[in-house]
Amino acid sequence: MQFKRYGKAYQLRIETPEDLDEILNLDEALWAATSAPLSAFRCDRKFLEMMDRDGNGRITSDEMRAALRWVRTRLAERHWLTVPFEALPLSALDTATPPGRALKSSAEYVLRTLGQADASVLSLEEIRRCLANLDKQPFNGDGVIVAKSASDPNVATLIADAVVVTGGTVDAGGEPGITLAQLDAFVAVSNAWLDWNEQGAGALAADRESAVMPFGAETPALYAAFLAQREKVDDYFELCRMRRYDPNLTPSDRRGPQAGEGGRVGVAELRHWLATEPLARLSPDDMLPLCGPETNPFHAEGLAALRQIVLSRCLDKIGETLSEDDWRRVKRLLKPYADYVATKPAGDAERVPQERLLRYRLEGALIDKVRGLIAQDAAVAGLRKGMDDLERLLLFATHLVRLANNFTSFSELYDPKKRALFERGSAVIDGRWFNLALKVDDANAHQAVAKSANIFTVYLEVERLTGDGKFTVALPATHGTKGNLRVGKRGVFFDVAGVEYDARIVNIIENPISLREALASPLLRLRDFVIGKIESISGANEKEMEKSADAMFK
Repeated sequence: MQFKRYGKAYQLRIETPEDLDEILNLDEALWAATSAPLSAFRCDRKFLEMMDRDGNGRITSDEMRAALRWVRTRLAERHWLTVPFEALPLSALDTATPPGRALKSSAEYVLRTLGQADASVLSLEEIRRCLANLDKQPFNGDGVIVAKSASDPNVATLIADAVVVTGGTVDAGGEPGITLAQLDAFVAVSNAWLDWNEQGAGALAADRESAVMPFGAETPALYAAFLAQREKVDDYFELCRMRRYDPNLTPSDRRGPQAGEGGRVGVAELRHWLATEPLARLSPDDMLPLCGPETNPFHAEGLAALRQIVLSRCLDKIGETLSEDDWRRVKRLLKPYADYVATKPAGDAERVPQERLLRYRLEGALIDKVRGLIAQDAAVAGLRKGMDDLERLLLFATHLVRLANNFTSFSELYDPKKRALFERGSAVIDGRWFNLALKVDDANAHQAVAKSANIFTVYLEVERLTGDGKFTVALPATHGTKGNLRVGKRGVFFDVAGVEYDARIVNIIENPISLREALASPLLRLRDFVIGKIESISGANEKEMEKSADAMFK
């Protein structure tokens, strides 16, 4: 294990496969970084996602070690990790291990599929081309079945309905489909909904009263009208009970409608205010007026529907008012149906026509055919995994050492001939170059740390000249002076590929840049303090003078 001085710290030198192996035994205290977000690196996105084993958006030291162990069991000639290459020889695979043999078998299959059975090398582009072709197939081993994979139109319709009910999963080819778990969920939700629906369907079909449908076929419409007013009627009688406890607890003292522009109360303001008021003014006898001037005009239509549809069926006699006892009777009568509605199964099964759901239940063969399609797709899963592993190996062989040199050590950061993977480009602002730019996802969190770093840091909002692709970068100022750097000042940003962006300073963490600024900093703070005091005193005196002048001319 050899260390080299980079900057002011000694870090592990990574130049050979043996150097890379040392990471497995390197104490975390000696790592330049032990965790970093995927967005920090300019690298193949698929490679970074493969490094992020737990999918939390960050690469950790444990995940770096896991990647190294994975490669060690599959690559015999590991010098390919440290040399640039366009295609990996199959001879580099370690056929002495089961994973290595499986990879070689997958590589030979890929080459045969591409019509290159005699080839002895394989490139990342070839693997991805083969994967892209596989993705287009109805059975591509991703565990998701789409409607077009079924030759039977009834099975295709079932798959489409299952997508509607469960939400589905997008398959590798980009089309919506279902997994085995989602098929099982679809069957369970559909059967539960059919069972629930059948409890009320009998009464509806026979047009007779039942325990669930106390008013026969009229019950659903009657309950809907009741439900529309239930909360407001409950609120009215609750206000009546409050008033009995304390006459001062009435809505009569509530603020009226708020005036709009010009200080006038318009129709819109009145309607908004009335919508928040009770159904009617509280009557002396605690009865709810159902019509007349005491009712809230905003709710008059709803009260009329309640009286005509609900009260006329639930009460023996209805007048122009409703008592709380009669309201309780209405709720008792409708409670069986309310309880039934409350047991409605969760899910979107009702979005599928009931006759199709019944057919799926009665014709179990359709469900079995979908399970058969899923089994066919599963048979391809091993093939897909082999190609995925080949892609992983080629990506690791291409990028792993460089990522280690931008993670375990920062060797590229101190090499003037290279740009580190976490560098985004350079900026020109205030007539000078800033050659180190780091992408920032959470500016607030980054600034909280930067304030204690004693580094003058400029935050730029960077946007393409075409108006899209906006992001934020942090620029440390390590030489010179503050100059005219200020929030709002504009400049130009160039990414590592030379693409030009518009840039604007959105924040600055001010710390001394040079020794001269560090020595002058206390004096500058004293100056700002004195100027602030003078301005506050002057402001106070000016206000006093204005008051005196106003008094003289009154």
